[in-house]
Amino acid sequence: MNSEALFYYIRLQTIFCLFLANALFVVFLERKDRFALRAIVTVAGGILLAILIAYLNIRLLYFLIDRNVRTTQAFPWINIVSHFILYLYSLFGLWFCFREKMITLIHVSIAAYATDNIAILLISLCSLIDPRVSIDIGQSVGVINVSALILSVGITYSIIYFTFARVLKDFKQVAEFNPSGTRVLFFVMLIVVIILRSYVSNLKIENKQFFAIVCILNIIVCFVILAEQFMTTKYIIQKREMETIIHLKEMQLAQYEFTKENIELINLKCHDIKHQLLALKQNGSIDEEYMKKLNDSVSFYDSIAKTGNQALDTVITEKKLYCAKNKIPMTVIADGEQVSFLAVSDLYSLFGNALDNAIEYVSRLEPEKRSVKLIVKKAGNFVSICTYNYYEGGALKLVNGLPKTSKPDSSLHGFGMKSIKLIAEQYGGSIHIRTEENQFILSVLLPLPNPKN
Repeated sequence: MNSEALFYYIRLQTIFCLFLANALFVVFLERKDRFALRAIVTVAGGILLAILIAYLNIRLLYFLIDRNVRTTQAFPWINIVSHFILYLYSLFGLWFCFREKMITLIHVSIAAYATDNIAILLISLCSLIDPRVSIDIGQSVGVINVSALILSVGITYSIIYFTFARVLKDFKQVAEFNPSGTRVLFFVMLIVVIILRSYVSNLKIENKQFFAIVCILNIIVCFVILAEQFMTTKYIIQKREMETIIHLKEMQLAQYEFTKENIELINLKCHDIKHQLLALKQNGSIDEEYMKKLNDSVSFYDSIAKTGNQALDTVITEKKLYCAKNKIPMTVIADGEQVSFLAVSDLYSLFGNALDNAIEYVSRLEPEKRSVKLIVKKAGNFVSICTYNYYEGGALKLVNGLPKTSKPDSSLHGFGMKSIKLIAEQYGGSIHIRTEENQFILSVLLPLPNPKN
């Protein structure tokens, strides 16, 4: 292959690798109308642009040679401009195909270019061992260097995709919540990555040791860029989850106060009604059977849970009323004094979320499978809190020790379990989730406070 054809190959290889790298990071972006057509137009335009750039590169080099200008000095700058134009075009392609803010698209394109850069530079490093794996001016394209490209791109892209797969969908959140960080990464990539990559081929000719050092430094910079994006993404996700959990706890505390007042009022009224019914019965002025039915109905509301902890009594009574209305048998064996060291907001949140999850699940089952059980007891120097409910969902899928939510949008659900885990860890405890014999069991183990402290 002559030098001119090689230029076309290198520029086409660059744009195709960029397109493929972008594809790794756009899975969760919102597509524009007629996405398939837009994607085809973008790829076709990229091919034409790469061919045009290669043609202009060749003409410019001939022009410089005719004027006795050293091409080894000019070639890196030609590479810099060419790479920059192709990168900007790939960014334009993202804008053309996806309905997202530009800051989000820049964030995605940075990750894509860093990924592509790592794959190409790994080939350059391998060329120090076997020159045939790399493509340089004056060298023909063959099975070895094409295979090396496919292998390097395949392995590198796969590793980075699966490393980032857990947080890819949250890239837009990072870009929107941290636009200044995205801009800094953008300029670091332009100044360091593109320029260093463009100088690599010349350094290989002049000094192989320095060439290897520059390649390694460039790869490190790319990994730092990806790591920064990954860590920032995780930080922002955790921060938003914490803010949501705190907000939910505040709402639950307000609900607790409201529920407590209502239950006390209902029980007071029911207690009065029972006394009035008793007086009517003694006077013989009411039907005996009707009297019994009415008394049974009122007695249910008067039977507030008595565990030895007023806050826990409120939670259990509230859930029992709901279960009675929806015909869900609920069994409670609880020593409320063992959890008296919990703050009211934490207690209400922990027990409320645990029981809500169990009740919500069984409410979708057949009537004969609807049952919920709560056991609170002392176990050595710990207090054991366990909820049981019927389960028929097959093998549990756990993520970080918590069951994966069955809701369509996982980012908007699962905070109940996360709140339980957070509260348990706050008190030095832990949670364990398991299934056995069609039972879903949530266990929370909390160390009892030392009386001396």
